Amino acid sequence: MNMERDRDIHVNLEDLARLADGTMEPREATALHEHLARCRSCTAAYAEAVRYRAAWLANPSAFRPTRALVDAGLRSRSQDTSIEHPVRTAPSSRVRRNRWIAAGAMITLVAAVAIVVGVVRMDRRIASPDLPAPIRAALEASSARGLVLPGGERGAIRASPIDRSGGTGAVSEPVKQAIEAYERGLRTSEQTYVVGAGLLAGGQLDAARGYVEEGLQHHPNDVPLLVLSADVAYRASELPSAERALRQALATRPRNAVVSIDLAIVLAESGHTQEAERLFRNVARGSAEPLAERARQELARISRTTPPRASSPAR
Repeated sequence: MNMERDRDIHVNLEDLARLADGTMEPREATALHEHLARCRSCTAAYAEAVRYRAAWLANPSAFRPTRALVDAGLRSRSQDTSIEHPVRTAPSSRVRRNRWIAAGAMITLVAAVAIVVGVVRMDRRIASPDLPAPIRAALEASSARGLVLPGGERGAIRASPIDRSGGTGAVSEPVKQAIEAYERGLRTSEQTYVVGAGLLAGGQLDAARGYVEEGLQHHPNDVPLLVLSADVAYRASELPSAERALRQALATRPRNAVVSIDLAIVLAESGHTQEAERLFRNVARGSAEPLAERARQELARISRTTPPRASSPAR
């Protein structure tokens, strides 16, 4: 092993935090795991990132940096003047290094945890996009009749049969306004989602498909747009297309409950009940209501419609 080379390519804190949170792209994660397999220091740092993330999830308030902690780090830096005044008699390099480690360890830890916290908050933003109130209400109603849509989680509990019908009714005023803004040039992923989600919730499947496909050309890994694309395909009974879009979304956000439950719904209808049950159980255990309740509903539905597995004959 070339130790000099390994020291040159140590993994930074942000990448370790992304790996610990499961939000790194698969190819990048594979390369990082290969590095961890041969680098003890990075493996130890990764283990710490995982441990601190678990501790933060259990008690976020414990990781709020106090003013005293920040001030201590700043004082430590201001007191070490050997860099600005190299002629001055200074501690040995080993002593200076240990001082920097001691002074910076807690601040570095807080920074690493803050990175992970930022990733968690990003997932929450994905699950709750900023939507006009009428469109959000329509998405909540839609989420009870098809896949759960970002912004419509409150209506996730299924109260009616799946609705796969399209429609040609009038476009609502909020959706018209969103379309006008989009056509004037506001073509962010968020605006595209508002337009597509509003059209889908109103039964305008073909129109929604057009906007979503155009949006994904510019924002190919945007999770809300991928979920919206999957719901359009699902309502058109294009289950393989819906599954592909949701698997892409899950690769981007492995811990996203909306994506997980939607993929499980599609898999269950495609006959892949074992993987669907695993995903439903994960959502039922680890998500807030009403997503957890929807997962329990779907698990009960599978148990009613799936014949019992044949037991092995006694020997």
